[in-house]
Formats: sequence, C-alpha cells, structure tokens
Amino acid sequence: SSGLGSTARSAWVNDKINVGSFAASFVYTLTSGAGGADGVTFCLQNQAVNAVGGGGGGLGYSGLTPSVALALNIYDPNTRGIRWLTGGTVTTPFFPVAPVLIGGNANPVQVNLNYSGGVLAATFKDTVTSATFTTNLVVDIPGALGSSTAWVGFTGADGGVTSTQIITDFSLAGQPFAMKSRRVGNNLVLSWPASAGAFLKQTPTLTNPVWSDCTALFRVVGDEAQVTITPLAGDQFYRLLIMP
Repeated sequence: SSGLGSTARSAWVNDKINVGSFAASFVYTLTSGAGGADGVTFCLQNQAVNAVGGGGGGLGYSGLTPSVALALNIYDPNTRGIRWLTGGTVTTPFFPVAPVLIGGNANPVQVNLNYSGGVLAATFKDTVTSATFTTNLVVDIPGALGSSTAWVGFTGADGGVTSTQIITDFSLAGQPFAMKSRRVGNNLVLSWPASAGAFLKQTPTLTNPVWSDCTALFRVVGDEAQVTITPLAGDQFYRLLIMP
C-alpha cells in the first residue's frame, strides 16, 4: 500500500508452484511507522494470476477463493499481529507476536516460512532490535486449495487509516529432499517423495551436458514417485529438477 487510502493491491509469482512443501522468506516494512492500517498477507490462491481482494480490513485478501493466507495485521484496534486465513475470509482476533511489534514501528521485520508435513513454521525477527517470535501452525494447504499447486504472492491494503507498506527480499524454494536408488533385478529404481514438485532429467555425458526429460515410465507408489530405469547401452546420468 502506498498511503493513498482505501486501496487493495497484490503481487504474484507468474507460474503456479508446488505447495506440498516450500520455504519462503521476505522482509516486511511499515515505512510510514506506527498508527497505520490495515496490513498484508502472504497468500496462496487458485483464483487468478492477477487476483486482488477487498481493501481496508479485507487486507487485499477478502473474496479470494480457493485460498489460504498468513495475515499480518497492523491496525491496533484489531490487535497488531498474525492469523491464518482460509477461503477468502478475514476473521479476527489477530494474535500478537511480541516481542516483535508488527505495525508498532518502522523497523523491517524478517519473515521466514517453512512448510512441510502439514506444519507451517513461521519466524518473525525485528532486524533492528533482533527480537524474535516463532510459531508452528498445523495446516493442510493443498487440501484447502483443492490442488497441490497454486499462485504464491502477497496482498495488502489500507483503508480510512492509511499506511505505506512494502515487501522486499522475497525468496521461494522447494524443501530439500533425497532421491533414493535401488537395484531391482537388472533395473534401477529411482524414487523421491510424491508430494515434491520434481522432474527426472537425463544426459549421456557430464561434459557440457544437455539435460532432457527422462522418458522411462513414471508412477506413484504409496507416497513415493518412482521411475524404473532399464539397462542402456553406454553411460547415462540422472538428476531431479525441483520446482518449488
């Protein structure tokens, strides 16, 4: 928000990403200082790549569906703090993250989010005072979205009380995981978590390699993605392309 009043804005990664597990981080700054409204959300949604919700207390999020969001509320009468939102509905109360004062000053706040195994670990750190707050939220993000992929980004708004809020240093990555291999007869079976957004690539040489999609049969067995490699003439190398 740019201090104009009664505005709603959003920004999204252009392509949908896998939301079964991910790590995200960003810095939130209320550059106009304490006393503003209304806040922002870190949002995952499947409505549209240019979606934006209602202004003011809607945080730019209200009306987005299907969606989930971690809201940062800065309007003091509604309690400065955070809340997990779903279905495009902004609900109260918000919960303080003291000693971090979101909305209580103009100090940049580093936010780190890690989602894996149905748990969202969230850490908030005041980059000036080093005050830190950490919490874990048990949430089913793919279930709420009805999909294992979504557009990821931010919404924000001000209302009758204005504010200038910015997001910087945003990064997004998939959670690391191991690719396993085992020999079955004369074949090689490669496997990795099925919840991960990953694609198997192959190349015949590691000297100036050109990686192509592996054409061997892909299947899901239980919670594993598996590819069975039959014996080939000559060398062949494999790697996973991980999509966050």
